Amino acid sequence: MEWLHWESSIGLRSWVLNHHTQTHTSQCNAAIAELNYVTGLQNDELVRLTEDKRCLMLGSLKLEYGLAMTESSAFAIAAVCPNLTTLSIGISGVTDAGLIEVAERCPGLTSIALRNCYAVTDAAVLGVATRCPHLTRLQLANSKQITDAGLVAIAQRCKLLTELDISQLEVGDSTMLALGRFSERLKSLDISWCVNTSDLGVRAVAYGCPLLTVLKMKGCRKLTVPTLREIAHVCPSLADSIGEAVPAAKLEDPVPNSRSARLCDGWFSACGFGC
Repeated sequence: MEWLHWESSIGLRSWVLNHHTQTHTSQCNAAIAELNYVTGLQNDELVRLTEDKRCLMLGSLKLEYGLAMTESSAFAIAAVCPNLTTLSIGISGVTDAGLIEVAERCPGLTSIALRNCYAVTDAAVLGVATRCPHLTRLQLANSKQITDAGLVAIAQRCKLLTELDISQLEVGDSTMLALGRFSERLKSLDISWCVNTSDLGVRAVAYGCPLLTVLKMKGCRKLTVPTLREIAHVCPSLADSIGEAVPAAKLEDPVPNSRSARLCDGWFSACGFGC
């Protein structure tokens, strides 16, 4: 990890436009700008970065732990980066309006990460669901205002989704049931600390998503041992995920193909699994 520091947007602009990676695609040469761990600048300096015409080629933009996206910079990026396919934002005050504008102007988005974006609500998620049909990867970890309503829309409309991280959200079985019904291509799902998710929802995902091999469930205290045992036996591809979620549980029957099946009763009692 490297922290990069600039006192003005001039140095930042020069660095980004001269140190990005070029990835050849059938449509254009897509620039990748990783601005993670940038300090020393005002957030709206990002608006000035977009004044360079070469931003038209920008295909990937990552802003985490430093320079944050604001509503004004989101509108600026949307206006000049039509080829954007990857957007990653962390700890940001970006609003629904800004994200909806990006989704509207950048319909080719396939990967979106909005971690710790506390101002983002279901309105933005609904905007992404209706405007980004090619989405394959979505991370919404700890963006607390997002609820089942937004995620049900994602499941219904983003049929190409293969990876979803909704950890630490106040979502429950409505989201899981929708994923189990509509997200047949889902391979990886993180519902860690989604404390409202129960056996019903996890069963729906396990049985409805045949390609699922990663299911992170740490902190889901409504889940019970019989359900986890059932899923481990019926869906062997999820055995290791279950072993990681309950690393100290003792199952009556060994979990097939699991490297983490040595478990003890005390952990379940302490964590509310009630065995």
